[in-house]
Amino acid sequence: MLAEDVIGSRNSLYGVSAKDEGIIINEFGEPEMTDDTGTVTFKKFADHLMDNPWKVDTCADKTAFQRKGDIQGIYNTESVDAPSNKYRKWNLIFETDRQLKCRGTKEIKTLKIYKLCRWSHCDFIQDSIYDNALYIGRIQINLNQGKKRKYLYFQADYKLKD
Repeated sequence: MLAEDVIGSRNSLYGVSAKDEGIIINEFGEPEMTDDTGTVTFKKFADHLMDNPWKVDTCADKTAFQRKGDIQGIYNTESVDAPSNKYRKWNLIFETDRQLKCRGTKEIKTLKIYKLCRWSHCDFIQDSIYDNALYIGRIQINLNQGKKRKYLYFQADYKLKD
């Protein structure tokens, strides 16, 4: 689900509504908007996740949900942008112990994005990459008091060279 959300929303901009007008793509391929206060550059979802990895490292308080009516719906409230909605959904599902049960303090869930390219402005330099950047996502979930680890690697995004 995490990988599907990142791939499905890879062109979504973090912190800006899709209904906002005046957003253009500049000569560097970055979305930006110019208004009276100046120019604001926005980040795509993979760029935002690269700078701000998602992590759940605490178990929910199991006494918080005594009755079925106490459980919040995942889609009751919505944020302005899709990435913020994804963060909220992931936190509601994984922090509240709803689908993937948490059995101890050593169970963590993380999502990190790594940027690979041929030049020095990336996390990893690979001579086999000829485009501007390749974004690889890594999901790690520790289960059974941290004794069992599951990893999932996926292509989160890419930027083609002109």
